[in-house]
Amino acid sequence: MLELLQLLEEDFILMLNKVLKKLLKKRIISSIVDLLLFIFLFTLSFTILLDARLVQNNWLLPFFLLFFFLYYSLIPKLTNGYTFSGFIMGIKVIKLDSTDIKLWEYFLRSLYALFAYMLFLGYIRVRTNTLGQFYFDKPFNVTVIGREQRNIFNDNKNIDITFYFLGE
Repeated sequence: MLELLQLLEEDFILMLNKVLKKLLKKRIISSIVDLLLFIFLFTLSFTILLDARLVQNNWLLPFFLLFFFLYYSLIPKLTNGYTFSGFIMGIKVIKLDSTDIKLWEYFLRSLYALFAYMLFLGYIRVRTNTLGQFYFDKPFNVTVIGREQRNIFNDNKNIDITFYFLGE
């Protein structure tokens, strides 16, 4: 009986590992697409406003922070956890205790993610746990789930895992 339970546990861990790798790839692709889309939209809108003389060059940083807030905080708040590419990829941010994520939590999490991962290529080697949390998710008690991951997480088996996105 004990051997059967161990086999079932090993099967569960293998299945969870496959699901998390699939989620990780979706999450990384979604983050890259969101970052590129953000840069494109920010550049386009700032250039249009600059040409129309509605902003000045020294407004670049405040405009960047405002646009960053709108794209990575307000849009997910209004769409229940989705960014544009997250919606297409079928992944969204949720709070582990099922409460609503506050606007300031989206903003701080996004700033932390920007500096911790996106700017320093942290996606090449990603440390996560079986809840699919990255380091910048843990302080805000959130994770990202896909449509197929609604009910597979087991809090009692939460362990840290390292995935390498570029290669196995």
